[in-house]
Amino acid sequence: MRQGYRDLTKGIKKELNDVLQNEENRPNFRYTTDLIIRVELMLTGFNLATAHNKAEEAWSLIPGYDFWKIAEQANFGIIGRMRILFGFYRAESLWNKDLAEYGKLDSAYRLYRLMDNGLFKEEPPRYVSDRKSEYHNILMNPIPHKRHSLPFVTAGVFNYQIFMDEKRNVQGNIPVIQTEQVAFPRQRSKKPLTCDFNADWLGLPEEMEQIQKGWLKRANSFELASLKQSMCLNYRGINHLAGGLGTGKSTFRVMETYRLVKKHQAKVGLLEGTVAEVVKRVKELNSLGINAVPIIGPSGRKKHLNTYLFSHAKEVDDLSGWVNEEHRALSHLSGICFIQALSENFEDDKSFPCQKIVQDNKPAQCSFAASCGIYADFRKAIEADVWVTTSAAVLKTRLPGMLDPAERTVFEVMYDLLDVIFVDEADYVQEQFDRAFLEEYELFGAPNHLLEQLENELTAKINGRYSDVAGNPIILNFRRQLKEMIDIVWQIFELLNNSPRLRKHLAYRKVFHIYALAHDLTDKLAKGSESSDKIWAELRGYISNPFAEGKFTAVVNQLLTPNRTKLKEELIEPFIASFFEGVKSKLDMVLLSLQLELFLYLGRFEDHLKNILQYADIVFEELNISSSLGKVFNMRKEFSPFMKEGMTGMMVGYRYFAKESSLGTFKFFEYSGVGRLLLKEWSDLYDQTDGIQGPGVVFLSGTSVAPGSRHYELNSPVDWLMKTRTAMGKIEQFYHPLADPETGELIFVSGTNPEKRGEHLEKEVRSLKPLIKREIEHWNKERKILLVVNSYDDLERVASVLSLDPEWKDNFKILSRGDQAEEGAEGLSFYFPLSNIEQFVHESAEILVAPLLAMNRGHNILDARQGALFGTVFFLIRPYPVPDNLGYMIQALHAQLPNILETIEQKTLMGGKAIKELRKSSILLLEMMVRKPDFWSILSPKERKALAWFILVPVWQMIGRLLRGGRDARVFYIDAKFGMEGTAGTGTIPSLLSYWRTMLEAHQGDKVIQSLYGSFLDSLPRITKSM
Repeated sequence: MRQGYRDLTKGIKKELNDVLQNEENRPNFRYTTDLIIRVELMLTGFNLATAHNKAEEAWSLIPGYDFWKIAEQANFGIIGRMRILFGFYRAESLWNKDLAEYGKLDSAYRLYRLMDNGLFKEEPPRYVSDRKSEYHNILMNPIPHKRHSLPFVTAGVFNYQIFMDEKRNVQGNIPVIQTEQVAFPRQRSKKPLTCDFNADWLGLPEEMEQIQKGWLKRANSFELASLKQSMCLNYRGINHLAGGLGTGKSTFRVMETYRLVKKHQAKVGLLEGTVAEVVKRVKELNSLGINAVPIIGPSGRKKHLNTYLFSHAKEVDDLSGWVNEEHRALSHLSGICFIQALSENFEDDKSFPCQKIVQDNKPAQCSFAASCGIYADFRKAIEADVWVTTSAAVLKTRLPGMLDPAERTVFEVMYDLLDVIFVDEADYVQEQFDRAFLEEYELFGAPNHLLEQLENELTAKINGRYSDVAGNPIILNFRRQLKEMIDIVWQIFELLNNSPRLRKHLAYRKVFHIYALAHDLTDKLAKGSESSDKIWAELRGYISNPFAEGKFTAVVNQLLTPNRTKLKEELIEPFIASFFEGVKSKLDMVLLSLQLELFLYLGRFEDHLKNILQYADIVFEELNISSSLGKVFNMRKEFSPFMKEGMTGMMVGYRYFAKESSLGTFKFFEYSGVGRLLLKEWSDLYDQTDGIQGPGVVFLSGTSVAPGSRHYELNSPVDWLMKTRTAMGKIEQFYHPLADPETGELIFVSGTNPEKRGEHLEKEVRSLKPLIKREIEHWNKERKILLVVNSYDDLERVASVLSLDPEWKDNFKILSRGDQAEEGAEGLSFYFPLSNIEQFVHESAEILVAPLLAMNRGHNILDARQGALFGTVFFLIRPYPVPDNLGYMIQALHAQLPNILETIEQKTLMGGKAIKELRKSSILLLEMMVRKPDFWSILSPKERKALAWFILVPVWQMIGRLLRGGRDARVFYIDAKFGMEGTAGTGTIPSLLSYWRTMLEAHQGDKVIQSLYGSFLDSLPRITKSM
């Protein structure tokens, strides 16, 4: 964590406090001092960076979009430091309130005079007149990190608290400590690294072959071509290496990592897709004599450990088998905490007590980080040559204060200490970075959730402190907003308590947001009616301002009145009827009333929530709320100064978890930033604010070039192209829709309603059995068959058909996440864990049923001869975006950012006007995505192209699993929707399969597209239609 403006202005604060207390005897002098400092420091930075003097515009620097003309490059450093210090000013409202209060203060205390025309002018104050130079000093130098300074625990008695169902004190005794304390360095000077592949790789494969057999063959399997007319790769900034599926990108990464470490003593980072891949990569590098360590976050370690144990269980006969070198990976997945062991705390407490220890009535931190099961690898990383990690660990994990007093994120410490970072499957990592800033928190419904904890902590901090708090409008407003939120929560649970039907409805939706609720209500109230747009406008107007005068406010005010005299029905039914003449007889009035009431509550709740989130930083710091509650927001606070905020401004979504023993709980998602830009700027992100050069970053992928895609296109020029020297296998493609035996109509699963979806899928599987049998015979039982569906829920429907057929019940498996392992032991023998997928060659079953996104990347599923195990894939369902999926929509929104920025530039908008235009345009786009379904036939050409890529990339990635080792592949599209044409007006809309061909053929002259997708395109014209 960085220091805040309060940390950096303690001297000024003391002087101003003394003046205000002595001169005017103000009861709220501390608040006034804080107001003066933050407004003046903000205005000083605004003036230094832009030379623009309209004070009301200063906030517009904070969201990160640079809608000002910045004359000097150094000024970007000032702006970055302002963003570190004043993240809470991302919202204009708080800045305007502070500015107005500042303007009312006596000029004797103010550094700036706010003039009637909106400009501000410096006027030396009577008191603490030299503070401007201190402001300059803060803004012209890097903002230091807060230093974690707890003493290390020593031998003797200690205690700490855990929170399960209630808080409980745990005690233990440390007999002796013999651990040396070490820490990560602040930074390393980056090495000027290059690679001339014609010269620097001479003899490299032979050298690696001496250590481990197989590297000569692997090195000869691919070739590199530079698209910059130079065979020298310069490890500065970003390099983008594209290579078709199975061309050897993993081989390249390992060989180049070996060269960089052995020849140049470089520090290298590798990003992998999963923890299992991290462990495998570390093992591979260690076998080459490279000191590589995994960086795996503390959360979820038990799950990763269980997954590893289950997937390797057949390799050991007894417990002693786990201690041999082959299973050294177990040490990387340990969840053993020394402090928990010494205190005999074996309860399933998700949080570790590293910095919650109390010894001699004083706080202390753990002394065993260098050797404990959780952080031993972090300690080894200080000397390690290579760090191997995942996107989740990079963004969500901090170094522990015991090893890094600055408690930096893994992302930042990789920037500070590594020379080169290789990002595999960069298009997928881009998606993960986008989704990482759609953060999920436990919101309310249990004592340890955010809202309930916040209420308890705030009460404990301010209870009875009227003299300290009564003069602080920010804390008073925060308290009022929180109280009103709690009241609304009680109303929501009263609603859920009285309606099992609403609980079931919300549980089925899983994830929802207020725009989706508004769309549902519009659809029910006005479907097929000309009043649809009018009702939608009214509903979104309420979302924008749920306190504005009008019929919505009148009803919700009465619903929330503690002693209301009218029954809910008396309020809601006339309200519904007000949207149209008379009540429609076909409407499900009961469910509609429940949904509308929930919508009204959430409108108010969400407005309060956004205010709470906006003010959280300043209130938490003011009241010294430093528990786990404050840390909920720390990750956002860590990255937000260095990235562009969410395009819509603050936006949230919800997830409801139904529970049999209670009314359930709610989580919420906060959309806080454009994550993909953080990835693309990794190589120089902290350069301007901290003066530290970043690592060279290399993107690698086989699908990162997808022109028109909103999800997979990296929008980063390709510098290098990797091609295989191995002959590609032949792809045969078949469009094979099935006829319903009862109606004779073609069966399609995609696009059907939830009730019919499962039935159609089961009909497909029953009708498909003869064809599956022929495919098994086609491969002479030497290769296996893959049935692909869209979700884990779909797997159960397929299993319900095959498991009841004596001919098939023992010849298939369905993929599981691993949590069904125990069930499998109890007789449900058709489950097969994803973690063990590369061992499927040893299974007698000839069919595997799997969700598309579970194994389309990162898995090489090979037979004994190192060729692709699966020979035929059946796509049973056309992949399609999940309706109202906020993650999907946010990614699509991010892809539109360049277009919106270009429009803003054309309109010559600057500052606050530009920020507001960005948010307005983004919200309109989001609303359009919510209201307009992704029906293939009604999409615009751009939308259809984006959707075509969204479906093609995972399908092609899955087909790639079948082509490993130069093997042939047979591909069957079973869902009729793959080949169905549509109509729009008088025209015909091509089917998805036809569109893929047209889309790829438009890029036939593009050597990158041909290299990545050429073999797929070559087989499309020969696609066979059969029934």
